[in-house]
Amino acid sequence: MRRAGLAPDDASGYALAMNMERGVFDSEETPEQTAALDAKARASVAAGHVVPHEEVAKWLRTWGTPEEGPPPREWFE
Repeated sequence: MRRAGLAPDDASGYALAMNMERGVFDSEETPEQTAALDAKARASVAAGHVVPHEEVAKWLRTWGTPEEGPPPREWFE
């Protein structure tokens, strides 16, 4: 990507051109925070707070159809 007025070999121009939003897997969490969140998630799964694959697959098959809608609320309870 080139911006007007910047030479392609201009390092500061390159940095400006590459100024992208943070990715979905980029995180500002510390390793300790990540470990605590992982432990919380594992405990939730161990307690049975999961959505069966077939339910998720059934919902995903509605994407792009007139029946498409948000995921069921109970999945978040």
